[in-house]
Amino acid sequence: DGQNFSFLSGTSMSSPHVAGIFALLKEAHPDWSAAVAKSALMTTARQDLKKTFGEEAADPFDIGSGHIVPEEAFDPGLAYVAGFLVYLAFSCDIATPLISPGSCDFLAANGFSLDASDLNYASIAVGTLAGSQTVTRTVTNVANNQGNKSFTVSVDAPPGLDVSVNPSTIKLKQGESATYEVTLTATDDAVAEEWAFGSLTWSHGGEYSVRSPIAVKPSALVFPDEVSGAGTEGS
Repeated sequence: DGQNFSFLSGTSMSSPHVAGIFALLKEAHPDWSAAVAKSALMTTARQDLKKTFGEEAADPFDIGSGHIVPEEAFDPGLAYVAGFLVYLAFSCDIATPLISPGSCDFLAANGFSLDASDLNYASIAVGTLAGSQTVTRTVTNVANNQGNKSFTVSVDAPPGLDVSVNPSTIKLKQGESATYEVTLTATDDAVAEEWAFGSLTWSHGGEYSVRSPIAVKPSALVFPDEVSGAGTEGS
């Protein structure tokens, strides 16, 4: 409107709240990276929230992982750790890569996944699910108390999808890490080109509950009959 610039922010008070909680987490855990702290905030958040208008339950596109519960974040049990090179590899699969194609090839040759869905993040998203896809995640035991801890996974599968996790149980000492695979498969009930939401949670008794939201959009390319109007059964 004729101005040289305009400063707008849509985060309201969320940004200073998160910054303040980050500062407290850093004081309690000076060895934690920003990725560990963010993971702690995400996996311990609560989801009993509604959309901005009305009584409908909020989904991950409204609230991300949920509403921060600071006291829970100080001891999340498990954390998703992602370093600098992991984020560079992630950028190779987005519209504006941070590095050159040659550098992406170098990372791939050294074992880094260039699939954006494999970013070691405390949520899982697949924007185009063509039938089935397997993503990997690595968790690290950051529990305050030492000793072996066994975590068992439970899944709230998105509608129209089968979700399997391998392994379904992991046992870790403090500081140890384990990698697991999540296989997402569209069923005949999947709705093409519509986002479906769910979650998976690693639990250790009643002490820890480490939750990750899941967001998946099945591709219409695997529903040729439905697209042509000949039927609704996916291939």
